[in-house]
Amino acid sequence: VKNVCPFRTRSRCRGLHLQDRGPYQEVPAHIMPQLQLEMLASGTATNVLLSCSATRGTNMFRVPRDAEYQRLMLFLVSKFYTDFVLAGCAPPPNFFAELPQQQQLIRRTRELCTRL
Repeated sequence: VKNVCPFRTRSRCRGLHLQDRGPYQEVPAHIMPQLQLEMLASGTATNVLLSCSATRGTNMFRVPRDAEYQRLMLFLVSKFYTDFVLAGCAPPPNFFAELPQQQQLIRRTRELCTRL
């Protein structure tokens, strides 16, 4: 369950003001990796995302497991672990930007999020 906070701050005003944008209208790209890893860890075929708003309702998305997406994520996590953690060095900015697998994961994330 992802709750959308209905409160925002304004630069000229003190305190919080109600500004409820409502629940997500599609699965946000930054949440897709979490959903896919949860399915991998739990062995489930689908995951459910509820996007809740304090004043504008709830949207539900049923997200199917995507084996190719999970494979790409595991490849990149493994490469990160090998290249940086085991090597004991900090990753440079945009460390995997040129890897084909990273570009594939980005494209696949967009595809999965927009087709639900």
